Amino acid sequence: MSSGNAAPDGRSLVAASQEAGGDWLAGPIAETAAVVAAGDATYATRKAALEQALLGAGLPVSVLRPCAVHGPHATHPREWWFMKRALDGRPAVPVAYGARSVFHTSSAAGIADLALRCLQTPAARVLNVADDDAPSVMQIARTIADLTGLNIPVAPFEGPPAGPSHIGSTPWSTEHPFVLDTTAARALGWSSGRYAQTVGETCAWALDVARHGDWTRQFSMFSKYGYDPFDYVAEDAFLAGR
Repeated sequence: MSSGNAAPDGRSLVAASQEAGGDWLAGPIAETAAVVAAGDATYATRKAALEQALLGAGLPVSVLRPCAVHGPHATHPREWWFMKRALDGRPAVPVAYGARSVFHTSSAAGIADLALRCLQTPAARVLNVADDDAPSVMQIARTIADLTGLNIPVAPFEGPPAGPSHIGSTPWSTEHPFVLDTTAARALGWSSGRYAQTVGETCAWALDVARHGDWTRQFSMFSKYGYDPFDYVAEDAFLAGR
């Protein structure tokens, strides 16, 4: 992921995007943007170290930087955050930051296509890889609803996620927009397609897993949040107090 990039104050962009105030990188993030200092301290610093090692090897290595990846067979299908609530008949789905958050999506198929193009024209380089559009959380919810026929009654609220259960924190929720500049990849003749054109297969697969198996086993990343991302009791209390 592109979380190895750095905000002006040196924090990773993903970490900084969760916080209000402070300096922020305006506009889409190019491959030439600053990265965090390489090291072993965090996921972001380890990614920076890995990139530096690969690019410093003197080999025609292409480093691809995707964002919020979506595709069948994922252990963290972000779309499930909305889909499960719809399947459970939730009357309202609270979403922080007014449901305006933008965390650029990247289809697995688009990543694979760019990787193939890099193999066909090898070179040492870094390329961002993301969908042709950067939908907001509200647009993502509506896309999922349109593709699946599920009712997703989004209830936006202003401000950050609330309480220990991080109510309203979707897998794309950030205080600041996180959008990748894919100009360099497009120069190779590459295009990923729009989110709505590529995420349908993911949604259909996730529904099939839920209907015919134990979704908690396949979608294992949801159990690693450090809190219950489906804490309906907390959501109901929050909605009742609005």
